[in-house]
Amino acid sequence: MIVEETFTVNAPAQKVWDFIINPELIGPCVPGLEKIDVIDENTYDTVVKVKVGFIKVKMNTRTVITEKDPPHHMKTVSDGRDALKAGEVHQEMTVDIKEQSENTTEISYKADVRITGKLATFGEKIMRSTTKKLSDQFIKNLKQKLEE
Repeated sequence: MIVEETFTVNAPAQKVWDFIINPELIGPCVPGLEKIDVIDENTYDTVVKVKVGFIKVKMNTRTVITEKDPPHHMKTVSDGRDALKAGEVHQEMTVDIKEQSENTTEISYKADVRITGKLATFGEKIMRSTTKKLSDQFIKNLKQKLEE
C-alpha cells in the first residue's frame, strides 16, 4: 500500500528538518506512541498502540534512517511486529522538504507499507481509512509543534 501526503507548515525549512530528524521531538506527534528508545543518531525503537478495525495492536518497531540530505530529504526503513502476533509491518518512507518562503515549508512523504498476518486480512479499504485517520492526526500534531 502506498501512502502519500503533502502539506505546508508555517516554519522555516531548517527548523522543520531539525524537528523531523530528531525522534524524541517528532515521536510525540505519532498517534498512539507509548515509548521511544533512541539507539543511535540513525536508529530508534518505538512502541505504538493503535486500533485497526476491531483489533488493537501494539507495534514494536525499529526505524533506521538510511538516507539524509539535510535539510531537504531523508529515507527511513521500519520493521514492526505486533506484541500479540496480529501481524507485521515493513515500511520504506521518503520525506522531502521544500522551502516555499522564509517561514513556509512544504513537507511531502511517500510510504510503501507492507502488512502481513491478521492485519493484512482487513483489506485495503479499512487499512487506508485507518492510515488516513492516523496520518491526519500526525500532521495536525506536527503542525501544532512546529508552529508554536
